[in-house]
Amino acid sequence: MWRKALEYQEERANREHISPYVLAVFYACAGEKGQVLALLEQAYQRRLPILAWVKVSREWGPLRSHPRFQDLLRRMNSPL
Repeated sequence: MWRKALEYQEERANREHISPYVLAVFYACAGEKGQVLALLEQAYQRRLPILAWVKVSREWGPLRSHPRFQDLLRRMNSPL
């Protein structure tokens, strides 16, 4: 199910702007950790306000112990 939704969002992203944070949510649900981390990094570089939700949103649970995710939180001045 998530794979199909992700494919749709990828197609949509070819036609219009979609926030890297939003795409990261779909990749997270599909279990694509590497892509999630890359997209969250893009969101951080763009200083997207929605990135504040990365601290509390459930979809990031599987990434919380990942060193790249922890580094992102650290750079956001977030308590780990």
